[in-house]
Amino acid sequence: MSNPEDMIARRYHLSPARKALLEKWKRGMQASTRQSIARRQQRDGAPLSYSQQQQWILHQLAPDNPLYNAYTAISFSGPLKIEVLERALCEIVRRHESLRTIFCVQGDQPVQMVEMDGKFRLPIVDVHLLSTSQRDAVVQHLAREETQYPFDLERGPLLRALLLFREEHEYVLVLTMHHIISDGVSMGVFGQELTALYEAFISDLPSPLPDLPIQYADFSIWQRQHLQGEHLSNRLAYWKQQLNGIAPLELPADHPRPPVQTFRGARQHFQIAPSVFAGLKVLSQREGTTLFSLLLAAFDVLLFRYTKQISIAVGTPFANRSRPESEGLIGSFVNTLVLRADLSSDLTFSEFSKQVSATVQNALAYQDVPFELIVAELRPERDLSRPVLFQVLFNLQKMPVENMKLANLRLKFPPIENATAKFDLSFELFETERELNGVVEYSTDLFEPQTIGGLLACYLTLLESVATNSHQRLGELPLLKKEERERILLEWNNTRMEYDHGTCFPSIFSSQAELTPDAIALVCEQECVTYQMLNQQANQLAHHLRALGVKAGVRVGICVERSLAMIVGLLGILKAGGAYIPLDPEYPQERLGYMVQQAHAQVLVTQENLRAKVARYSENVVCLDVDQKAISKQPKTNPLHSVGA
Repeated sequence: MSNPEDMIARRYHLSPARKALLEKWKRGMQASTRQSIARRQQRDGAPLSYSQQQQWILHQLAPDNPLYNAYTAISFSGPLKIEVLERALCEIVRRHESLRTIFCVQGDQPVQMVEMDGKFRLPIVDVHLLSTSQRDAVVQHLAREETQYPFDLERGPLLRALLLFREEHEYVLVLTMHHIISDGVSMGVFGQELTALYEAFISDLPSPLPDLPIQYADFSIWQRQHLQGEHLSNRLAYWKQQLNGIAPLELPADHPRPPVQTFRGARQHFQIAPSVFAGLKVLSQREGTTLFSLLLAAFDVLLFRYTKQISIAVGTPFANRSRPESEGLIGSFVNTLVLRADLSSDLTFSEFSKQVSATVQNALAYQDVPFELIVAELRPERDLSRPVLFQVLFNLQKMPVENMKLANLRLKFPPIENATAKFDLSFELFETERELNGVVEYSTDLFEPQTIGGLLACYLTLLESVATNSHQRLGELPLLKKEERERILLEWNNTRMEYDHGTCFPSIFSSQAELTPDAIALVCEQECVTYQMLNQQANQLAHHLRALGVKAGVRVGICVERSLAMIVGLLGILKAGGAYIPLDPEYPQERLGYMVQQAHAQVLVTQENLRAKVARYSENVVCLDVDQKAISKQPKTNPLHSVGA
């Protein structure tokens, strides 16, 4: 029997006609086994869906935060009919009540109210008189500014459109909606309806779009009625089992995590090589899985190798449109779920990707449980410095091909760069028939651009490796290309240098003291000593020790507490030509005596408080503190060395 991943993989390669037949069959099956969502009777106010409720709460906490603005840009090349475009936009607003919805409070509960007026005006900004370089910068600035402007949920409208006139036959349409009435699929629905309506209206034809079976508020009421009782508790039990004991993902960051998340961010774009993309598609067919599961599995491995955590939690948005009535609606359906991967076993990548695939399929079966209810059930400890349950997001989207045609227009979808980040990291991949591109959005409070660049390079190397050999163990998968690995292991570790083997350490230190006499050589708690001071003190001790008979071949025991005096003692012994024997003051007295006797130490260097532990073992005892007056009378000049290296 085929598993769900195998069925999805087969469906992926069906022709458009066969996909349409399959969808028709699915709708028939669903209609016969499920009670359809009913249209609501009351029009005066509907409860919020769970997704809307969370968006509404976030808006109350930060009404001026544009973080939950959903937006897209469409570039038109050709003789655009602005009045036809505006008419198409008006028709979409008329069709979808969600685009005419505002959010008010009745009693103590927020409700969604649909405004009857569906009039819509398309503002136009003309920048064609600017120079080419200025024009591009202004278009990007205006587009970014438009998407960052906050919405008023109580007054609306929650849809904005702005048409930028770049030059003759060149326009950019910027669409912005609040996430409370839209999601990623909704943006796709909006684009499909816009193209269908524009093509019909420009030919003086009526709207080709069928009436919508329900509106979003109908879904909200149904969801509230559907998700309750035993049905809800059973589904929550699954997520509780999956996510119980989940721990934060601790990616190595460049900066300390701020106490409160600021949402400041940046983006980096990347492209997966066509040969790797082709290899991954072949692998997904062979393994009977999906491209998404393969890409996510590789991403899990990357996070595991970076963090060394064997339990990796990644958030991913699910469309949550399992009902046929919801497929063509514009509204906030998307549900972000947490996919947890277990990397405690050193599986092959092929084995691990199957494990990830099974997790994805289970999540699909339980995707209708709102993230907010899962959080409420798990009750994780709240931390204002990071998102709850997961800190990293991963997503794969199907994208329209470049240079789409609309009537006699060519369409492109230029990116709008913003400076926000909802999570520590967000990896989004965009698949067309021929390309697989991506963008990583990251918190600039945590990461520097070069760190993200390195992370991306490792991910691309991982994908290249698994596309050619999926039977490698997870711990063996390379993160670095061969030349990068050789640079780190060989080139950067090539510390070989020419060295005068006839020169001993005391001579090298004396030379350094002459070169940098005022540089700090030694720091101990609040005390610090320059190279010149340390060299002179060691020279005086060396002369003192020589007077006691220390020369080449003579061993000197040193029993001193960790201090500046200890370093003076070690260097002074070497400068005198002797060899030092370290005697740890913490050792038992019998152990110290044994070491001195076995080493035949002729002189002992110590401090007054330690004298009793070692004095009995030698007639020549030098106390660096008590004998300092005698030592300080010695010359500060370098003694003549009597030993070589």
